[in-house]
Amino acid sequence: MFRPETLFIVFALAGGWLLQLWMSTQQMRGFHRHIAELRALGSQTSIGMAGNTYKRKTYVAIAVDTDGVVQGAKRLAGFTVFAKPKVIVAVVGLHLDELGSGAPPAGVDEKTWDAIDHAAEFIRRKLASGDAAEDDVNDGDTVDASALDSETGYSGGGMT
Repeated sequence: MFRPETLFIVFALAGGWLLQLWMSTQQMRGFHRHIAELRALGSQTSIGMAGNTYKRKTYVAIAVDTDGVVQGAKRLAGFTVFAKPKVIVAVVGLHLDELGSGAPPAGVDEKTWDAIDHAAEFIRRKLASGDAAEDDVNDGDTVDASALDSETGYSGGGMT
């Protein structure tokens, strides 16, 4: 019915797809472990994204304390599933209102600065709307800002 060459190609493609799916799942789990580390540093954690379908995406997770000062930040960017999160030292100690405004600090590229602003914007909106009552601020919530930002066309998401 099918030639052996055809079956080999189909199984090779299916195997490659399953390998890619497994590897991207491992990368996602690793990133979530890094976010859990950040969550321990601050009262609120947010994830932002810069880039689009046609350009390489950069994801940034930030943790801020109750005073709005960044306690930790990590960046995930890369062309393959072998990319690992890296600490962004340049933004630690900055206030939430300083993130994304003006020129990026030394060692932070423009796309990462946009992703930082994206993550910070969600926390700023949450604090401004009054949703962050004192008991809510200290619960260590993580928010996927890329999934909640209507300006970028993402829908869904929420608190995790």
